[in-house]
Amino acid sequence: MTRRNPFLWPAGSRLRFYDSRGRLRSSYLNRRLDMADTLMLNWPRPTRIVHFGLSRTGTDGGYWTEDEVLRMEERIRYDLNFDGYQVTIYRERPLDTVPLSEEFHWTLRIRSRWI
Repeated sequence: MTRRNPFLWPAGSRLRFYDSRGRLRSSYLNRRLDMADTLMLNWPRPTRIVHFGLSRTGTDGGYWTEDEVLRMEERIRYDLNFDGYQVTIYRERPLDTVPLSEEFHWTLRIRSRWI
């Protein structure tokens, strides 16, 4: 039986961050990526809005389901909340028959809890 590690992104995850104009700013294949450190560590303001895309390479097909999207949203919340941030998550596209190999997109509004 395989156990999922709640601290890791799923195998084959590609995480991409875009600016408000849709330009790619960074891309990672790191399952251990810490969103709080990556996005907020050197950010000079207490609030940041980020456009985030996640795809899964090497999957044997499959589609983004409500359960899969909710699991990724829980992972995002856990990562940012653990380091003292609140996050509001907006889905940028409707959940339909989107393959896991295609990016699912969110807008994240990240705000420090300490302001």
